[in-house]
Amino acid sequence: ESHSDADEFIFDPFDGYNSSEASFNEAEDRSNRLFQYPPDTDTTVLKGSGSDAWLRNLTDEEWEELGRNIANHSRVEIRLYDGALNDHKMAFFCRGLTRSSITKIDLFENGLSAAAVRSMVPFLQHANNLTKLDLDNNNIQTEGFNIMFRALRNSP
Repeated sequence: ESHSDADEFIFDPFDGYNSSEASFNEAEDRSNRLFQYPPDTDTTVLKGSGSDAWLRNLTDEEWEELGRNIANHSRVEIRLYDGALNDHKMAFFCRGLTRSSITKIDLFENGLSAAAVRSMVPFLQHANNLTKLDLDNNNIQTEGFNIMFRALRNSP
């Protein structure tokens, strides 16, 4: 089922933010927006690349909290690409993904390995709403593919 842009909210926690003009307190206040989502729309989209400062500067705990907050929405698409994630960050992000509200995941060009796929297993085993998982241009190799296949095969 396809949705128009009017049906989705693209989450950008630092829209209009210019870090060179902000004090430390302003930057801290801005980072708190990361976890304050607007009311559900038809689809919430978390989108970001490795060049986005708000993603590069997340702590391990913030990656986990981001996963938890995303899981609270009824319909979510994740588009994190071009170095937004690595194996380490993925482990924390997946700890927070406790519900299967995610419909699409695009994680292309992150350099992820089988270790990142292994971190995804608990989520994938309960991903009954997942219709797309894009891991193009990563380094999951045969081991990662087999881990992913087994996890999805046993999902609802």
